[in-house]
Amino acid sequence: HSLENRYFHKHDQELIEQLRAHDQEEAGIQKLAEATGIHDHDALKDLLDAGIRADSIISLSLVPLIFVARADKTLDDKEQDAILDAAIDAGLQPDSPSHDLLTSWLVNEPDPELLEAWRHYINALCHELPKEQIANLQQHLLARCTTVAEAAGGFLGRGGISDAERQMLGHIESAFVLND
Repeated sequence: HSLENRYFHKHDQELIEQLRAHDQEEAGIQKLAEATGIHDHDALKDLLDAGIRADSIISLSLVPLIFVARADKTLDDKEQDAILDAAIDAGLQPDSPSHDLLTSWLVNEPDPELLEAWRHYINALCHELPKEQIANLQQHLLARCTTVAEAAGGFLGRGGISDAERQMLGHIESAFVLND
């Protein structure tokens, strides 16, 4: 009898933990919705799964810059400086969760799923914001990405943007859906 009770007790504990994890996930999604202004549950879950939280949402704006800089499989010091300059411009505080996340992306190449979560977020944002705001966001972001791509100076410091970086810029630009 005791063995049976232990089994059911353990099973109950596992169910309780699953419920807690689900509640924490839903709370995280709700906080992200409040921080981002978007209501697409799937996009918010993707962000949460990619490690983005309400207190690190500012780092999300830097995801494309990281992927442009890493498109040619190297992260040049000048590209890293350009990303850090963009982080400061975005209001990133040195001792913040967003800064910690950015630092980890500079040290270790992030999972490609992070870029897909960002694309999903942008797509959801395109359905929430006016077309003019999206166009301004796209223009500003692509300018920042281009600055990062040009920072390394291409092959042997000449030639500007690599083919891989140019391809990544196109991938980033395609995330924006400008609705009429």
